[in-house]
Amino acid sequence: MEKDTFIKRKKVINDLIHDKFYTPMKAKEIAILLNIPKEDRPELQKVLDALVLEGKIGVSKKGKYGRAENTAIVGKFISHQKGFGFVEIEGEEDDVYIGVKDVNGALNNDTVQIVITTEKQGDKRREGRVLKVIERGTHDIVGTYQSSGKYGFVVPDNQRFSKDIFVQKERSLGAVSGHKVVVRITDYGDDKRKPEGAIIKIIGHINDPGTDILSIVEGFEIPSEYPAEVMKQLDSIPSEVDS
Repeated sequence: MEKDTFIKRKKVINDLIHDKFYTPMKAKEIAILLNIPKEDRPELQKVLDALVLEGKIGVSKKGKYGRAENTAIVGKFISHQKGFGFVEIEGEEDDVYIGVKDVNGALNNDTVQIVITTEKQGDKRREGRVLKVIERGTHDIVGTYQSSGKYGFVVPDNQRFSKDIFVQKERSLGAVSGHKVVVRITDYGDDKRKPEGAIIKIIGHINDPGTDILSIVEGFEIPSEYPAEVMKQLDSIPSEVDS
C-alpha cells in the first residue's frame, strides 16, 4: 500500500469512527458499511491497527472499534521469565499486571492492546488481558545455540525473553552447540508454538575468550566498529599532549 493511499485511508476511517452518529463496530462490520471487498479487508485491518497504535482509536474486549477514550488501552509489555508480565502505559504511574493465561502471545517490549479485567483495589494493582500485539519490540536476540539433529534452538541470554527460538538447520549459519549467536525472529509463534528464527551472526563459542563480552556488546547494540569519519578524526589526535 502506497504511503499517500495509506494516509488517506487512515483519515477516512478515523473520521468515520469519530463521527457523532458512529456506533462501535467490528472490523467486518466497518468493511460491510464501506463496501470493502473481502480481498481488501487485510488492508483495512492494517489501517485500524495503525490508528490504534497512534492512540487515535481503540478496540473493546468484544473487538469493536471506537474512540480511544471509550475502549482499550495501548502500552508496552514487560515480561517476566516465569511467563506473566506487566504493561506500562504512557502518562500513567501504575502498570497493569498480566497473568500467564492472559499474555496472548505478547513478548518483552511488544506494544500491546489490553483491556482492564480488575480495577485497582488497595495495594493490589490493576489486572488486564492482552487483546492484541500491535507492534513487536524485539527482532534480534542474542543467545546460546543448541543443535538437535535436523534443527536447533537458541536459548536467549535475556531472561525476560522466556521462549527458546526454533531454528531450522539450513538457517543455522553452520552454528554448533555452544555457539553464542544473534538470531533474527521470523515467526513470533503463539501460546502453543515457539518463535522461529534465522541465525544472522555467530559471535563465538562460549568457551572462547572474550565471547561473553562480545555477547553483551551485541545484546545492548553497542557499536563494536566506528564509522570511517570517526576513525579519521581519531587519527588526527596527537598521541602525546604538548607540555
